[in-house]
Amino acid sequence: MSEARLAAAEGKRVRLEPHQWQSSPGVLGQHALTIDLVRVHESWELGMVWVYAHLAGCGWESSDCRAPWCQELLVDADVLLDAASR
Repeated sequence: MSEARLAAAEGKRVRLEPHQWQSSPGVLGQHALTIDLVRVHESWELGMVWVYAHLAGCGWESSDCRAPWCQELLVDADVLLDAASR
């Protein structure tokens, strides 16, 4: 996967459907998530990337989240790039 293509996804809001993301290798997500991508980097798992992100609600002024990112997810690179391109 091209580093430039991955970097271009950073800063985008992306919706991931159930089973399009993993909380750790082999543990499929069970619900849809809308996330704001902070950083994307390669994974040792072929075709997958690690995503540092905030849940969409973390951007609200009333949110308590002050961390650089609050979610670390494993996502299929093609799914991520397709979702980020919309």
